[in-house]
Amino acid sequence: MIFWINGIGIHSNAMALHSCTRIWIHLIWGTYRKKLVISDLLNDELNATIRSKANQLGIRIFAINIQPDHIHVLLQLPSNVSISIVAKQLKDTSCRLISLYVNGFSDFSWQRGFGAFSVSSSAVDIVKRYIKAQDVQHSRMSFHEEYELWDRMYNKDTHVQRQMQIGFRPAL
Repeated sequence: MIFWINGIGIHSNAMALHSCTRIWIHLIWGTYRKKLVISDLLNDELNATIRSKANQLGIRIFAINIQPDHIHVLLQLPSNVSISIVAKQLKDTSCRLISLYVNGFSDFSWQRGFGAFSVSSSAVDIVKRYIKAQDVQHSRMSFHEEYELWDRMYNKDTHVQRQMQIGFRPAL
């Protein structure tokens, strides 16, 4: 159940914890070795699967975009769930679906790790538009080029950048 306070929906599990949080996260994860394996034919079912798992975790998804080699999600994180658990659960669920449907990739896996960026409430609509416009964005620059741009903008740790370039295989 969602309670509305000042026009903002608050999930009932947040109220049950006697906490009120508004934590917006832009979550991104990519395929192992940047393989282009996610077909447009799979997008609707993958979108529904990710949303269903998020709902089970008490997480609201506000935008999702599925590309051939990565996924963007804008979500609201409840106070009782860590982002690492959310990322693991969403990646595991989507990995099972892709492995089931993508012929020749029964050993499909996501790259180890994920990107999670906090989003200010004032920037939520901008991030929603950005996520929805991924097809246009990636017609101009690849996911790898985009990540390098983010790396320069956010001055991320070189170790993280190196993992993105190599595409470490996740521990199973």
